[in-house]
Amino acid sequence: MTQQIRIYAAAVALLFVSSPTLAQTNADSIRTRVKDGQKVSITDDQGQEFKGRIGTVAADGLRMLVDGKSVDVAYDRIVRIDRPHDSLANGALIGLGVGAAMGLAAMASTSGCDPVVIGCSEPDAGGYVAGTLLFGGLGTAVGVGIDALIHHDREIYRRGAGAQATATLALGHRALGGVFSVTW
Repeated sequence: MTQQIRIYAAAVALLFVSSPTLAQTNADSIRTRVKDGQKVSITDDQGQEFKGRIGTVAADGLRMLVDGKSVDVAYDRIVRIDRPHDSLANGALIGLGVGAAMGLAAMASTSGCDPVVIGCSEPDAGGYVAGTLLFGGLGTAVGVGIDALIHHDREIYRRGAGAQATATLALGHRALGGVFSVTW
């Protein structure tokens, strides 16, 4: 009888002692997800939002450059880290540059053609401008379209969002067992 009481007492003690295992600390999780120079938006436990670049990933927190000033944010204060919103402007600019270059190249390739061929003529300055603008506009549309299709999850880190494993002892009438659960 005393053997059985000791087993139940140990089981009850283990039930109250069970805690998450295999979980990374907040600091470890943040250090693996960010890098120096990365543009981020950090929200702390006070609700303050810091938008800037990560200057240094240190042992005790992140040093950020916010509006030209250095700001230290301790890992235990960080609630959320996000990427800044990506506008379609960079896709438009890349498309404009590629399209304009293709238009200019297309116009340049028609110069020096054989005048015997019908429809072949030496382009003038207006032709170069029109071709460049036409292809540049088409390139802008294609660049915006491609940029709109690219989706990045803005969330880099959120406190409590990592994988966790929990081991718990389960007791029943004439039964002893355990439960191991993994959440992410």
